[in-house]
Amino acid sequence: MHKNAKKCYPFDIEDCEEYTDRRTSISVEEKKKIYSAQNKNQNTVCLIRIDDCLIKKGKKCDYLLLNCDSKVSYFIELKGKDILDAVEQIDTSINLLINKISEYAVNARIVLTRVFPPDLKSNKYKRLEKKLKKYNGTVLKHENILKEDI
Repeated sequence: MHKNAKKCYPFDIEDCEEYTDRRTSISVEEKKKIYSAQNKNQNTVCLIRIDDCLIKKGKKCDYLLLNCDSKVSYFIELKGKDILDAVEQIDTSINLLINKISEYAVNARIVLTRVFPPDLKSNKYKRLEKKLKKYNGTVLKHENILKEDI
C-alpha cells in the first residue's frame, strides 16, 4: 500500500486485494481485452479480484475497482462476445457484494472482443442499466479497450 493511501478494502476475505494506492493509471487485461482508468486526481483506489477469489462459485465478473475518495465503484468484466453473459456476471456480483459497498455509486464496465447490440428480446441489459441508475451509476461497453477517467 502506498504510504499516503488509506486502507479501503471492505471485504472479510483476505488476499483478493490486488493493491490499494494512489496510482494515476489502472489497467487490467485478459486475452487482449483491456480496461484502463486514469486517476488524474490521485485518489486512493483499490483493485479487487472477484473471479475465483472474492466469489468462488457461480456467475461473477472479473474485477472490482473502488475509487475510495470519491466513493465510486466499477464492476469490470473482460469478455469474449457474449454481452448478456457479461451483464449477468456483473449483476450477480453486484447482488452478492453491494452490502459491503453500499455507500458507493455502482458502475458496470464490459470490454468485449466485439460489441453487438444488446438482445432486445432479453431485458437483462436494460434491467442492469435501471439498477445502476438507482446506485447513481452507468453501464459502459466497448470493444477490446475501454478507457476512462475515474
